[in-house]
Amino acid sequence: MLLALNRTTDAASEPITTAQAKTHLRVTHSDDDTYIDALVSAARINAEHYCDRSFINQTWVATFSLTEGERLRLPKPPLASVTSVQYRDGDGNLQVASSSTYEVNTDNAPGIIRFTTIPDFDGSYENPLRVTYVAGYGSSATDVPAAIVHAIKLLVGHYYRHRSEVVNMLEIKPENIPNGVKSLLTPYRFFYS
Repeated sequence: MLLALNRTTDAASEPITTAQAKTHLRVTHSDDDTYIDALVSAARINAEHYCDRSFINQTWVATFSLTEGERLRLPKPPLASVTSVQYRDGDGNLQVASSSTYEVNTDNAPGIIRFTTIPDFDGSYENPLRVTYVAGYGSSATDVPAAIVHAIKLLVGHYYRHRSEVVNMLEIKPENIPNGVKSLLTPYRFFYS
């Protein structure tokens, strides 16, 4: 059972560049570049949250209390790689499980670790199983599906246009994802259960 999930390394780049965002926004000056960069990052994070996925490679640490049968299901797909599997021994110390004791399936969503030999972990300690892994479509923007990239551009445009919570008394809230963005992201939504 999943106990905790923490991102330890965020994406090293964004799915769209400042220049791509400015082209989409039809902004030709550089006065708002820093602001636009912040919107790109916020849009990516919001879209990732909506989809429950990682778009650009990120490092995550997931802790589990026990295995589901002989498996651990890793959130925030797609799974790119597993860095390490650790377990708490009888003294509560973290030990590294040999990679020969498990198989990694990156084709599933979520990615799966299947143990051939379950580590002799002590379940009486907090977070007895710990997996460090990389999730995302790849390390560059060209690895991210085009529909996600376009959704992020639309979301950046929405945020750029609606800079406050209430606009023209219509109460358009920038944190809400517009329907066009939702329709592009919905095929990529993932529900970890």
